[in-house]
Amino acid sequence: MGIEEEINTIIGRSSREKVSAGVIVKAMLLNGLGFVSAPIHEYISTSPQLRS
Repeated sequence: MGIEEEINTIIGRSSREKVSAGVIVKAMLLNGLGFVSAPIHEYISTSPQLRS
């Protein structure tokens, strides 16, 4: 989609953040459009970007 990177570029990212603003907005959009059947908190907790 590219929206995640665009939002992170505009807002910026802190080293203390576990989840970027871009990931949150992307999850909200996908959830709102019905592409994700799981609640937002489940999407964020299973996002491959957050695994370290």
